[in-house]
Amino acid sequence: MICVDEDPALEAAPRWLGKAFAPAQVPPTDGDLRLIGPMQLATSGARVLRRHRLRAPDVPCVVLTPDDAELELVRACFREGAADVLSLSEAPGELAVCIRRTLDARALERRDREDTAALAAELGKRARELQEMVTQVRLAYDHTLGALVAALDLREEATANHSARVALYALMLGLRAGIDDSGTLRDLYHGSLLHDIGKIGIPDAVLLKPGELSDPEWEIMRGHAKLGGDMLDGIAFLRGARDVPLYHHEAWAGGGYPHGLEADQIPVSARIFAAVDSYDAIRSWRPYKPEHTYSDAVPMLHRVAGRRLDPGMVELFLDQAPESWDWLAGAATEAQTFGDAMAACRECMARGGRSVGK
Repeated sequence: MICVDEDPALEAAPRWLGKAFAPAQVPPTDGDLRLIGPMQLATSGARVLRRHRLRAPDVPCVVLTPDDAELELVRACFREGAADVLSLSEAPGELAVCIRRTLDARALERRDREDTAALAAELGKRARELQEMVTQVRLAYDHTLGALVAALDLREEATANHSARVALYALMLGLRAGIDDSGTLRDLYHGSLLHDIGKIGIPDAVLLKPGELSDPEWEIMRGHAKLGGDMLDGIAFLRGARDVPLYHHEAWAGGGYPHGLEADQIPVSARIFAAVDSYDAIRSWRPYKPEHTYSDAVPMLHRVAGRRLDPGMVELFLDQAPESWDWLAGAATEAQTFGDAMAACRECMARGGRSVGK
């Protein structure tokens, strides 16, 4: 329906439009198109279009001007959103064509918007489905890695959850160190979980030897760092995690292996892991040493800070409440995925270091 303004100049509009359209004097917001005549322009100028656009932004306007209208008025009408402008003398022959063109263009725009909205909705649905697939794949990866790491822990040390504990410790220390990128944290977690994956290539005669290793045997044992880094480098989704297994035996003061790096040359993820791995080694029972307390661990960590370990990481580790590490050690038995590990660290932070069960 065409909304025709009350204007003596537009009384002939029904004749101009013929049977193709149904002109009527209805509220502009109820029509498919508004026809504005010279009287409105004389009263309000092109501002009438601005007011209409605010009230009915989806209803196009066609303007009929006096034959002697100045060019600046026509320009102002277009600036204010007129779909088309005709002079009164053009109306008898051109108005119906002009209105049809305008309505067709508006219908095409509406279809385009609807198609765009439908496409956006479909893309959003596909994106959600893809994200769900990625999440499921990551969960499958995490569970597979967890099973592999548990088997490696049992092979060498008969100590359950060692790798799960140090991975959780490393993630917590990474958060304390200000790492907030989820991809970097995920790499830190996976690298820590797989820090000794290279030992899968070390013969049992060397890896499980009860006594001291000979120099040639130590060379074989040290090879596990490079072997582990190379293994993860060859797996696309673990490539970013390679720094921990490759560099966690480097020393802050130099003299470590496999490349003899020192200080900030050592990737931060490896420095984070070395600190928490040293702590866990001190606290854990081994056939050749007893289990130590947290109080025992503090001076031991201080002694190697600045020599083997990054002193800043040691300070940051010891600045955390001791109960936090006990809480995380308990949580490691349930943390099966990176998401679980992140949730455990967040909960530990929220607890403020209180022990499990308190």
